[in-house]
Order: sequence, then structure tokens, then C-alpha cells
Amino acid sequence: PIDTHDAEILAAVGDDWMPAGRAVGRPMGTITGFFATDAFCFWRLRQLAAQGKVEIEGSPTTIRGCRVRLAR
Repeated sequence: PIDTHDAEILAAVGDDWMPAGRAVGRPMGTITGFFATDAFCFWRLRQLAAQGKVEIEGSPTTIRGCRVRLAR
């Protein structure tokens, strides 16, 4: 399933605002069995935001343009 690695992406997101690049970079290094690109992880992060699991502040169109945190 496409959401197989969502738990690893969520584990990289903290309770406080953080750069989206940091939240994307960490799972890129821990996901195994699949070449997780920054584009894939950022897309999944945006999907998690659409599901209400994380919050995105700023422009969600670029990794450098936003910050993320776990949903409250």
C-alpha cells in the first residue's frame, strides 16, 4: 500500500513547528526496501496533513516553503 511508510514519516515530525525538510530528510534515511525520495516523502507528508494527522504552515508546494508539526 502507498501508506506503508507513513508511520516512519510521522515519527520524524515533532510536536513543535519544524522545517518540512527535516521531517522529510529523516525518513529518507530510515526507510528500507524502497528508494524514498524527498518528493515521495513530502507528498506523503501533505497527504497526512489532508488526513488531519499533521499541520502544515506556509506554502505546501515546496519543502523549503513550509513548516510542519503533529496535529493538535
